[in-house]
Amino acid sequence: MLYTPGHTANPISLIFLDRIFTGDALFLDDGAQDNLPGRDPGAHGETLRRFWELPEDLVVYAAHEYRNRMRLSDE
Repeated sequence: MLYTPGHTANPISLIFLDRIFTGDALFLDDGAQDNLPGRDPGAHGETLRRFWELPEDLVVYAAHEYRNRMRLSDE
């Protein structure tokens, strides 16, 4: 478990051996939004920096994407 504040006040991301579920800390294509009560853009920036320090081979499962895709293509 990784504490990942910024988008909301008390979010977490879950890290497993080969994947991370980022919750609302990361959105596909859009980073994430800092427009909710309890948001903290500075803390969110720190959260995103910590994501960059994680192993590159983790599969990332972001919480949202707003383009109506069902899954990412492997192609």
